[in-house]
Amino acid sequence: MGVGVGMGVGVGVGSNNMFKKIKTEWTIFILLCIIVVMGVHMVNQAINSTQEPVPEPLCPFPEDMQEVIVIPVKAKEPIVIEVEEPEPTTIDETIEVVGIEAGLSSSEIERFKQIAICESTNNPSAVSPGGGNHGLFQLSTIHAWDREQIYDAEYNAWYAFNVIYPAQGFNAWSQCL
Repeated sequence: MGVGVGMGVGVGVGSNNMFKKIKTEWTIFILLCIIVVMGVHMVNQAINSTQEPVPEPLCPFPEDMQEVIVIPVKAKEPIVIEVEEPEPTTIDETIEVVGIEAGLSSSEIERFKQIAICESTNNPSAVSPGGGNHGLFQLSTIHAWDREQIYDAEYNAWYAFNVIYPAQGFNAWSQCL
């Protein structure tokens, strides 16, 4: 003989199947109510700007029951949100970003901004009158730079900061010092 109690409903002596049926029905009812309550909560979060109060749940849960029910949910796959940093929009921003990545100090970066103005008037497509120097920092054709990317401000700055500057310092742009 057994006595079962489920959600305040007593089941007396009798078939265990009756207890399972009541338990199953209450479980389904509770899960549906939780889904409704979670849905209302998610909708309210989505329209949080209107500051409308959360409507009362449609399920008659006792107050203490609402705090006890916890359903852990595992995602099938992790959700990955990729946030791309915005591309620099000005030559100065490009010089700053590439300079920071190259480990330059703020004073070196400021000096390179002045060199870019002197060498190319901040024009990444600039070509010297004789045709031997190209891009933002007027890289010479004697250097082994990528001829397809030389007019890209980011590449030109990277090459200047990471190849030429470590080897020659600011002397490579002595006419602009």
